[in-house]
Amino acid sequence: MIDGIKILNLSVAANDLLANQQLLFPLAVDERTGAVIDRPRQANDRGLTFTLVQARQSDTIRCELKGSLHRYHNQGRHNADTFSLPQLATTIDELVTRLAINPFTSRLNNLEFGVNVVLPFPVKQVLNNLVGYKYRPFTKEPGEGFDYYQCYTQRYVVKLYDKGAQYRKQVPGLAPNVLRIEVKVLKMEYLTQQNIRLTWLADLLNTELYGALGKLLVATFQDILFDEPSLNTARLSARQRDLYQNGRNPRYWLMPDSVAGKQYERQRKGLQRMERRFRQLAAQLRQGADWPDQVATLIDQQWQQLTSLSAQQQVTIDDYRMAWQRQFETAGNCPKLTEVTEPGLHRKCPKLTGVIGFTAVRGTAVQSVKKCPKLTGSENGKVSQINPLSIVLNWDTGGASETSLDSSRGTSNVGGILTQSEGEKSSHVSAPSPGLLWQPLQPLWVDPPVSFKSGEPLALSAQPEPDGSVLSEPVKTEVASPRLCLITGLDISHQRADTWLITAKTLKEFYTTNRTIYDQLAKRYLTQEQRKLDVRRQSATLALKVRQLARNVHRTPKKRSQHEKRLIRLCPITGLDITHQRADVHFAARMTLLRLAQMEPTAFTVLVTRFLPPQQQQQPDTVRSYLIARTIRQLAARSSPTSTVTAHGY
Repeated sequence: MIDGIKILNLSVAANDLLANQQLLFPLAVDERTGAVIDRPRQANDRGLTFTLVQARQSDTIRCELKGSLHRYHNQGRHNADTFSLPQLATTIDELVTRLAINPFTSRLNNLEFGVNVVLPFPVKQVLNNLVGYKYRPFTKEPGEGFDYYQCYTQRYVVKLYDKGAQYRKQVPGLAPNVLRIEVKVLKMEYLTQQNIRLTWLADLLNTELYGALGKLLVATFQDILFDEPSLNTARLSARQRDLYQNGRNPRYWLMPDSVAGKQYERQRKGLQRMERRFRQLAAQLRQGADWPDQVATLIDQQWQQLTSLSAQQQVTIDDYRMAWQRQFETAGNCPKLTEVTEPGLHRKCPKLTGVIGFTAVRGTAVQSVKKCPKLTGSENGKVSQINPLSIVLNWDTGGASETSLDSSRGTSNVGGILTQSEGEKSSHVSAPSPGLLWQPLQPLWVDPPVSFKSGEPLALSAQPEPDGSVLSEPVKTEVASPRLCLITGLDISHQRADTWLITAKTLKEFYTTNRTIYDQLAKRYLTQEQRKLDVRRQSATLALKVRQLARNVHRTPKKRSQHEKRLIRLCPITGLDITHQRADVHFAARMTLLRLAQMEPTAFTVLVTRFLPPQQQQQPDTVRSYLIARTIRQLAARSSPTSTVTAHGY
């Protein structure tokens, strides 16, 4: 279970710790002069060490906490017995309640987790046969009456030692063969990469994380390479004997520091192959039981036993968290944005989060302050701004007040669609602001797409003309437009709904029904040698080129071939050339539309007429470019519910 922790910035007031009668922070005094020595003051409390550190560039004092929660639970005597999850929760709650520590803002910097396992054989059988862990050797470190073995990595340390030898004299009745296996996390990013979110002290009571934490502990032990002295070398072949002699030598697995690049990868893969062969050889010729597998099973069983909870225990842990929230929070567990300088207060800045502060004594509230309008939205709407908590654009014309959420009426206006709270109905709603879409539009292309069957332009549904009437509910319009290939802009409505690129079969149909379009695609995407192939191979090559162009999202321009740089990409909605845009942006972006308005005003006017209602057509070019780009992506998203359209390029 969880044992050692380290918090470099404990969320507690230094004055509260100094005033606590159970903590003693002695002053370092020079015996000759009586002068106070300027050094951090420390207090030890049952296995935990509190250190007060003076900040270098300010007058503030931060508190550091490190030590063993397991030993703290046992009144500082030892950590040789079992330490279950309910006991951990009780220990943390006592620590938080007694010292007024805010667990939601106390960030964990180091963490130790592991188990004490009683083995059916001597612990020395495990420790003496350690070879290495992930091509790193174990080092033997002397302790107080025992030796422990550890392997250092950049982000964590693997430790194994005989817990019975450490506390056999202090703890009467302790089992003789107790193995301690633990992982000391030096960088919490290691757990984050394993999808284990242990960031704050309060996260240690998140019971859902302990399943993944136990699997990580078992996997760490299984990655340890052990020697197998029971093998009879006389029965081995010369090749097997070399493999056995090299594998049991820790120096054989070391990676030289001078190796880098491709040579490093080759050597690492070679060591991986040798490790697999060594493990297979040990498993085949081992005499007796598979003791490493037995230890891994015992670790897993012990972890499951320590972390299993009854319904009442789960309720108790939830009650602990709720009590902490009532003491330190009123608006949920949001990250700490700033600190206040008033002594005795441990709360977030109400200017930023609107949280009501609390003092160190549970239940004593401080007067709340209104939320900061710079982050939550302007109250008067006189200044043009984009609210980061909403996608709605506020205008200088006074329309900002119409785009804000109206909690009193239970209505909201987001994305041009008026919604109401559940169970509430309004007989009259105001018209949308100029910054929103008038109503859902039908997709219209500058150059209508061509059907692959008949070769004729596809007939598109007409755009409804706005009549200026007030909408009482959202207009639901059926989209009758075809699905288009994101690269070529051709009709692929007949293909499966999950395909967004043209296939070789569709290209062969175009070769039969519309040879002109097929020849244009071949000229654009194929080389001269590829155009000499038969139609089946040409279509397959064309489909492959289209997919290669779509995958260019993860490729830098330097890695693309000269032929790929000459490929022209068109927006499937407007037909505009978007080759200059990023490869992952498949529709005309705002800057592309703005450049079109400056260089070709007539073509831009056509887009304005087709995609914007009359209320928005009088806006400046910068605003109209933004609205058209947003409308294009909304149309593309509505054309197929299964697709996800990128929002880049607004």
